[in-house]
Amino acid sequence: MDQTTQLILPNQQFWVLLIGSIVPLGAYLINRAARWNSEQAKAIVHVALTGIAGVAYTALAGNVKGVGDFLQQAFTAIVAGLFAHNILWKPSGLNLKFGASPPAAEVK
Repeated sequence: MDQTTQLILPNQQFWVLLIGSIVPLGAYLINRAARWNSEQAKAIVHVALTGIAGVAYTALAGNVKGVGDFLQQAFTAIVAGLFAHNILWKPSGLNLKFGASPPAAEVK
């Protein structure tokens, strides 16, 4: 009998999840250099960079079965980036060390 192990996430999606979680750190550096005027612009930069990173990894890793794979990996990376920002980087204050501006309520 041949038993296969069923993973929660496929290998490629796991790596996209990890990449999407790390990309916001680079986005903080870009946002520090660019000094966008609004928080919405910073959020768009985060979403765009994480989506691009997910698609780029998918293209480099190969084993692509159509546009749906690219969309799925981009969505996975974006969700991972947003969750990492709110669950990891923002509460730890690492986003501020990487260049994110503090919320307006904290600035005096």
